[in-house]
Amino acid sequence: MERILVFLLLISSFSVFSQDLMKERLWKIDSRKKSIYMEGGIFHSGHRKTKGKVSGIRHSFSSSKGYERIVIDFTSKEIPKVYGFLSSKEGKLYLDFFDTGLMSNVSFPGNSKHVKSVNFFPISEESLSLEMKFRSSITADIFYLENPGRLVIDLKK
Repeated sequence: MERILVFLLLISSFSVFSQDLMKERLWKIDSRKKSIYMEGGIFHSGHRKTKGKVSGIRHSFSSSKGYERIVIDFTSKEIPKVYGFLSSKEGKLYLDFFDTGLMSNVSFPGNSKHVKSVNFFPISEESLSLEMKFRSSITADIFYLENPGRLVIDLKK
């Protein structure tokens, strides 16, 4: 009986700490800026078959426009297939790039207004994950540009 209670307690504690992604908003990113800033949710770039590498990451802050822009550059003309999860509550952005590698010496330049750190995780030769941590709660407008492929993330408080 004691083992059953421990088992039930374990199962119920997992559900307390897990995320219910079915409750998250899902949106497809577009090739133009919409100026619709989201606090969180799941997003994707659609079905793309582009292969390439992340060649760089850069940022700039525009006080007149009120946002910080993060740009992830790719070696391809288009962005690869992207899935992501933004959680303003956690202060994190997670990105998965498919059929994508990482060029050597790519790192996030410091002195960002909103970004605390960026970590790349090469899962395999064809799969790359990125975790971006924020200094505080933010909202984001995410879109892409082509020729060359760039993923653009505009951040606001």
